[in-house]
Amino acid sequence: DPILKIAQILARDTRQPLLTILQRQSSAVFHTLNRAQRQAASQGLFKVAQPLRSNQTYVLIDDVFTTGATLSAARSALLAAGACDIRALVVARQPYKQ
Repeated sequence: DPILKIAQILARDTRQPLLTILQRQSSAVFHTLNRAQRQAASQGLFKVAQPLRSNQTYVLIDDVFTTGATLSAARSALLAAGACDIRALVVARQPYKQ
């Protein structure tokens, strides 16, 4: 998985732990969906797999940002689990075409 490799390099270079704490709850394929469908399909997309520390900064890493639905769903799951400081890194930006 290329994103996992990028995350491992970032964790190593920043001397921060790599936590794979989000579990995807659906195998929905988003590239065929329009914006509204992506938003709907992303609701409850992730579950947090372990307890979080409230004083920790969590960094989400995504391969392609199109509408932001996946990052939004991941952020929502982390917030619901008690995270306070959430950042995001995206490898590529795909312009959304309706």
